[in-house]
Amino acid sequence: MSARFYVIWLLDQLTCGFAQACQAGSQFCDASSRIVAENKLPGAPSTEWDVNGAGDPSIQGFATDISINAGDAIYFKGRTPASSYRMDIYRMGWYAGHGARHINTVLPSPEVALPQNQPQCVFEADTLLVDCGNWHVSMEWSVPKGAASGIYFGRLIRTDKEEEPLNWRLDRSPVRA
Repeated sequence: MSARFYVIWLLDQLTCGFAQACQAGSQFCDASSRIVAENKLPGAPSTEWDVNGAGDPSIQGFATDISINAGDAIYFKGRTPASSYRMDIYRMGWYAGHGARHINTVLPSPEVALPQNQPQCVFEADTLLVDCGNWHVSMEWSVPKGAASGIYFGRLIRTDKEEEPLNWRLDRSPVRA
């Protein structure tokens, strides 16, 4: 029911990406490492953050950059007929085997008209390249200055869909006695 955005910024301690990868006595993987400490925090179950295939085709998007520094803003472009939606941001990591931790929730920028219509992507037939860089910015996230470096991703979630009604009737259905 969502799409993924990948947001990656420079890794200041690449060798300590996962607590399990640390070797005893490594100067890069001591207990004071921000990344090791981050990965010890509670995570979110994959049922909360994982996406099947390309996700919900009615809400798709991408980040404008693949690498940013903590303290900078990252911008996202999306397309959806939804009248409301949000993006939950996660950081990938060990997190006791959960694989990711919820970091923040971002809403569309106030100046963005919903539904979020975008121009057609540019298609290059010779290379089969699809380029949606001509889309308008939908939302932004200011990365906290103290954020641990790593791989961050966002999950788009429509919030305008109504729940299935508890009672419903299907005309022309067989009558049960």
